Amino acid sequence: MPDRTFIRWIGRHYPLLPWRGRLGFIQGGADEIPNGEIVMTREGIRVRVLSDRMYTNVYYWGDYEPFNMKLYRQLVKPGDSVIDVGANFGWFTTCFARWVGQEGVVHAFEPVPHIYALAEETVALNGVANRVQLNREALGTEEGTMAIYTFAGLPHGHASASDLGRDDATPVPCRVRRLDEYRHERGIDRIQFLKVDVEGFERDVFIGARELLSADEAPIVAFEVNQTCLESRGLSGTDTLTPLRDAGYTDFFVFSVRDGVKRAPADIGEGEYLAAKPDRATELVELARTGRLFR
Repeated sequence: MPDRTFIRWIGRHYPLLPWRGRLGFIQGGADEIPNGEIVMTREGIRVRVLSDRMYTNVYYWGDYEPFNMKLYRQLVKPGDSVIDVGANFGWFTTCFARWVGQEGVVHAFEPVPHIYALAEETVALNGVANRVQLNREALGTEEGTMAIYTFAGLPHGHASASDLGRDDATPVPCRVRRLDEYRHERGIDRIQFLKVDVEGFERDVFIGARELLSADEAPIVAFEVNQTCLESRGLSGTDTLTPLRDAGYTDFFVFSVRDGVKRAPADIGEGEYLAAKPDRATELVELARTGRLFR
């Protein structure tokens, strides 16, 4: 195994996008990541890493989901109101808070207590707590409680509403509520950007946000389709789109390391997606035309 310090030096000076995946063999495993160390990333964001594969890119390359970063950075503007559903350890919550500036706000949701604590610490480490409303609850179709499963053999970012049929699944009881209800309580009039990454529970979040999504000034929505999690619930990627289409969303895009941003097919599969109504779709059409995701 090459010296870990040397690998990290390379990663921070030569991020090697989009060819990094071919060089994964030079990285150590999760047990090579020093549990509890606070590291500085190339974005200038401080993160406490754990001995968990979730932090491989953070520790070795100094970033996290860099292509999502390149895209979201072009869509989130100073003064925006943003909602981050599935905040995980707080990376995107912190990035959004930096991008919206002092006049903007980020409402973030992470229901699993020990993961919420990680998000809370990341936000605090980076001095953006005054721009973030961090909520320890899930979003879904109705108010109540639900079990979210964590897995001993998977990174903590795989926490899911399904046990995936795995023997190492541990249920964690979590509060759940509707996003529309939360908006009414907080008096939130408009949201410009909505990110939803909840391992197959995206459709439920959208159903509980029908008023927000049906508004004339509805946000651009970024969401993930995780086929394994959806199939465990008897759903498909197309089912995820139904509440968006019912709310008036007409334009859907898929983005990836290989292809950049392009129009999504009618039957969507595993991947990262964007949805917009016509008045915001021009921004995504321009991204697809120019390929600016890669700049």
